[in-house]
Amino acid sequence: MSNTTHFNLAKPIDTADVDEEFVRLQGTLDLLDLILKNLQDLINGKAPASHAHSIAEITDLAAQLAAKMPATQTFKLDDLTDVSGADGAANGYVLVRSALGWLPSSPLAALGTHGHTIAQITGLTEELAAKASASSLGTISASNITVSASDPSGGEDGDLWFKV
Repeated sequence: MSNTTHFNLAKPIDTADVDEEFVRLQGTLDLLDLILKNLQDLINGKAPASHAHSIAEITDLAAQLAAKMPATQTFKLDDLTDVSGADGAANGYVLVRSALGWLPSSPLAALGTHGHTIAQITGLTEELAAKASASSLGTISASNITVSASDPSGGEDGDLWFKV
């Protein structure tokens, strides 16, 4: 006799007569009915895939939410454990991370002294090229024209110094 793979239910025997197979089929149908009933009972005990719960139905959720900071809570930067001096910082100051935590600093002090070449400033060469040339302005009565990253020094009246 042959049986099903998963539930070991009796399959018909091709050499048996109809009366024998009818009795076997009745037994198999009763077993199938029992299997389906058990599955249905299990399904009936489950929540639908889409369902909702109130806060009260979820264990300890109300207490956990009550312990959280309200969304309307505000605080100052100095209330943070690793920030110091932000409340007294001058307008325009920034916070800079140091070994002591976050401290206020002027942007210049935070960046340090530094300079850039014309090539390091995006688009400056093109903008300068688009400006009027000296020849289109007429005569410039300057003895010397200097373009430098340093402060002007020396020179004579009429000299032009461009600090870049």
